[in-house]
Amino acid sequence: MKATVRDDIIGIDSYVDAEFKYKKYIEIIYECGGYCFLDQFERLWKNEGGKYLAKKMEDAKLIKSDYYSNYKYIRLADNALKYLRYRNDTRDFTDVPKNKIAIQKLKKKPSEKVLFTSAMYFELTQSNKSERNIFLKKKNQIEILNKVLKIDNTPLINEKRKYLEELETELDRYNFLIEKFSAIFANTKIVKGFSNEMESVAINKKKYLEDKRNLFKSNEKEIREIEEQLNIIQKITEQSQMNDTIIRDYNIKKNGIEEKIKETKKTITNLRKQELSKDRATEEKIKKLIIIRDISKCICIPTNSNGKNRLMFFSVFPNTPKSNYTEIIDDAMKILDDIHIDELYFCLISVKDITKKVENVFKKIKNHMNKIRYYNIEVITEYHHLPELKKYSDLVTDKISYIKEDDIENFEKLREKLSGKK
Repeated sequence: MKATVRDDIIGIDSYVDAEFKYKKYIEIIYECGGYCFLDQFERLWKNEGGKYLAKKMEDAKLIKSDYYSNYKYIRLADNALKYLRYRNDTRDFTDVPKNKIAIQKLKKKPSEKVLFTSAMYFELTQSNKSERNIFLKKKNQIEILNKVLKIDNTPLINEKRKYLEELETELDRYNFLIEKFSAIFANTKIVKGFSNEMESVAINKKKYLEDKRNLFKSNEKEIREIEEQLNIIQKITEQSQMNDTIIRDYNIKKNGIEEKIKETKKTITNLRKQELSKDRATEEKIKKLIIIRDISKCICIPTNSNGKNRLMFFSVFPNTPKSNYTEIIDDAMKILDDIHIDELYFCLISVKDITKKVENVFKKIKNHMNKIRYYNIEVITEYHHLPELKKYSDLVTDKISYIKEDDIENFEKLREKLSGKK
């Protein structure tokens, strides 16, 4: 397929760079949250060009860099966000000033939670190609949720369509036979009409000759001829009756096939309606599960493993686990109320090794799941930490987590001014 250069949304040079040089990289960063640390980028994509790659992407105005503590982090620039948002949009923005084309911009000074969540997703997806890490990209989560939650009646519909084709072929055969036999049997009925008259004449003549048998010995031969004629007439009558039976039987079978065709078409229609209705409900479930991800940074995925329905949770955090995991579990269970859950798999990942804190979280989750309504669900827990990112967290000397997110940018500007950074 021919690529289209959308110079109506961003500058032509930036679009060409985004589409033909750096598409893969900006898509990955975006799917992980839009942020990562600069030297993390250089380390994980060392084989791709690392430091040089980051510089070229910044020159192309697709990423920007800022400081978090003593380390630089990068974020996707507006050009990259516009490219991702509008590259497949059919609207023409030629008459709209580029700075007026709406996007959801990334904050220059994100909160610690937002920055580290994105950096941790980036670390996990690029350094460890474990199957579970596919869930960390939002697009992948949505695709998996669609696959798991939506009804796919396609195999059943295809099976019904094949059966429908066989029925229609059979119906065509019966229509052909009935048409041909009717034409043939129509001639027999005409003959039968004449034969009825001939039979009446022959019987009367035979009776007359039998009555005169003693007078005319020659009548014996004529009587035999008349009897042969009567036999032929009888066979014509029997054949006509049989023909009527054949046509009647064929029509009965034809009507049965037509009824089966009608029922099969109705089944296919109902399967489609059922799929459409379920899909609408599924879209709502997926939206709610993505809201859980966006707000709580906790990923929820229902899967099927070894015949068991498993509800999987993944949560990343710099230093301290959340205090409301039980509420998040309850919210997810309510959203997925029509799915029977056999196992709950809960994976926590942090920057620092805080095993003791995590054990307390797991204990609380298990106690919660032991409530009567969850008594039959097996709880599986797992914990990992990412020492590769520990240095970024260690250098944060200011406890700014209590500061409102809207004030963080001003706080960081003041910090940079005092430290002499630009």
